[in-house]
Amino acid sequence: AQGDVFLDADQGKVEEHASGDTGVDITSDNAKINAHASIGGEQDLETELNTLEAHAGTTAGTTGDIDINEEDAITLTDVDTNDGSITLDAGGSITALNVESKTDHDDNDIRLHNTSGDILVDRIDAGKAQGDVFLDADQGKVEEHAPGDTGVDIRAADLNITANHDIGALSDPIETSARRIDSKSGNGDNALNNYATGAVTVTNFSSIVGSLFFEQFGAEITLNSVDAGLGNIALFHNGSENMIIDNLVAGDGNVQLTVRDAGRLQIYNTDVNGDALMQADELDYLGAWKSISGTGTLSVQTNNPSNGIVVSPYKVSLDRVRILEYDIVRDRR
Repeated sequence: AQGDVFLDADQGKVEEHASGDTGVDITSDNAKINAHASIGGEQDLETELNTLEAHAGTTAGTTGDIDINEEDAITLTDVDTNDGSITLDAGGSITALNVESKTDHDDNDIRLHNTSGDILVDRIDAGKAQGDVFLDADQGKVEEHAPGDTGVDIRAADLNITANHDIGALSDPIETSARRIDSKSGNGDNALNNYATGAVTVTNFSSIVGSLFFEQFGAEITLNSVDAGLGNIALFHNGSENMIIDNLVAGDGNVQLTVRDAGRLQIYNTDVNGDALMQADELDYLGAWKSISGTGTLSVQTNNPSNGIVVSPYKVSLDRVRILEYDIVRDRR
């Protein structure tokens, strides 16, 4: 379709006429929808569009959800609600140039899901305290719309990303600001830079066959589960706060864990078969007996006091592991 559609409900909402109708409601090249209240919030609107601009709750103090089912690919040029949630399901790629829920509330989540193609993100903002973001690419990847962009792409209290292929790129991670993160890639890498302040928890950071890259800028971070499957793991922290890792599995991949500045690295359980490098001003390895295993080289470097320990291979001699654990704990005293 090459024509455009303009819908304006100054005092009301934009909804389907017949509830439960699954046929396409709006077909056009570009659509611009403004509503005093909801846009498809009561019954999702079925569309076949190339681009969408939509504004719900256009008057201060009003509420309104946005819920769209798109047949194919779509570009969200400017989609926002004053106080409400935003949901989009698409049959093709989603390009999110500017998507925002302007009132930071637990009910005002942003959900983008597609059954084919990619999800490309330039700006998604659900607030930093209560609003959550969910991105699900069943067959594709989730990446930045403009490679090399260093601004925050996704802002949320909780961020949940699932992709069949890549999430970000090792050379160009997605910039996020979230206090809780769950990010799972399938047949691809998983790469995030996180700028949230306050305590950050990463409940799951994983890939089935790809490598992992995560860099935290400020704020103490706890990673509950890190699993690279067949890939490598690189985790970095910038700032004086700590990085705490509960469980880390690298398979045959290599591991690099680095806490820059004056922060402490605390590691509990690991399963590493490749090489591992752990660097921090203070470093505690508190894992269970035999939880360091592998056939590669383990290098531990602490700067307080300056002391590097290398054990290779660290699977052969249990005594070496015991000495290694003692030396690491001693370094922080």
